[in-house]
Amino acid sequence: MLLRALCQHAAKQSLSTIAIQPVRVLTPCRSVPRISRFRTFAVGPEMPGVELKVMDKLKEKQHAITTVESCTGGRIADLLTNVGGAAQVYWGSVVTYDGSLKSDWGVPAGSIKDIGTVTEQVAGEMAAAGLQRMIDGYNKEKECSDLVEPKGFICVSSTGFAGGAPTPDLSGTCYLGIATSKMNGPVVKKVHADGDSREHRVQHKDYFAEQALQMVMEHL
Repeated sequence: MLLRALCQHAAKQSLSTIAIQPVRVLTPCRSVPRISRFRTFAVGPEMPGVELKVMDKLKEKQHAITTVESCTGGRIADLLTNVGGAAQVYWGSVVTYDGSLKSDWGVPAGSIKDIGTVTEQVAGEMAAAGLQRMIDGYNKEKECSDLVEPKGFICVSSTGFAGGAPTPDLSGTCYLGIATSKMNGPVVKKVHADGDSREHRVQHKDYFAEQALQMVMEHL
């Protein structure tokens, strides 16, 4: 009886001393621009964005896609894999941020040494190298693949200055490359994002990635 009374007293005392902590509301860092850094996706067919159109078109044409990215840091791949059923047409990606990895992935070392990595030529070579990697890799290990047997292959690449640049005129500049198994060589497009890339790095990456997917739509 004494033990039970002590337990009941201890329980009442502990409950009376519980303090409810106030909810902390996190405010955006003042260094982050007011532009929203995040996109909102609806469920199902109402999901906005060019990525849904691209994936539908890829499935319709039974084409497989890969990305070789630099300044977008995998953002193109991120958008593609936000769509359900991406495994039917999406082979994979590589972020070739450093020049040595670009070279290892198939970009001629001479191009990088002579003209630099943020150029029209390198963007095209990245796309061409990525396309060949995907075709060879799929054909070598197709029994392990989840892809619906492709009737065509496409690679999109990005290289540019999403954040910081050697000179102000290059800030926000990006070269996007496209290579497909139906084309006789890569196509490159130069795009430019407004604003200081040092302050708008994330927004620039989003813009470059969406422009890359628009370019894919144009070549499907």
